Amino acid sequence: MGSDQKTTRLLVVAVLLVSCASVLAAQPATSNTTDAQCVRGEPEPQLTGSTQLRSHEFVRTGALESVESAVLRNGLVVTINQYGCAHFGLEVAFDAAERRRDESVLQAVLRLMQHLLRVAPGFSIGQRFLDVSAQGAQATVPIEFVETEGYSWFVVAADSRGRLVVTYDVAL
Repeated sequence: MGSDQKTTRLLVVAVLLVSCASVLAAQPATSNTTDAQCVRGEPEPQLTGSTQLRSHEFVRTGALESVESAVLRNGLVVTINQYGCAHFGLEVAFDAAERRRDESVLQAVLRLMQHLLRVAPGFSIGQRFLDVSAQGAQATVPIEFVETEGYSWFVVAADSRGRLVVTYDVAL
């Protein structure tokens, strides 16, 4: 192959690379999944309708994310975060100061969740957690309870911010 043919081929390759780069640069930056492609809808408040709340705030922090904070009449502080697209995630957090000295993390979370359900009986995911946790668990945290194998589960843990946390994850 002659020098002119090599030069021509290199120029063709260079033009193709520049063309591809300019086409890619003209495309808007997007993630693999847009909000419109998500299976789940917008997050909704979980603790509405209770007269046992001293204060309640629900804030959408994104199209598919929210933070809900409530203080129950007895002073218990509860935070619920919702997030996800292909997976629906919900995190319920209680202040670890609510844990009694003689309680394990799981015992404290179960007691606090039961109290929350007495105050807000419509919080269906809380009831599902209590139902699934009845299957028993290991003694160490984090503790995982499988609701449906490969599909949905709960994890109980104490986090670094001093909270007792129940996380619910379900594949959509």
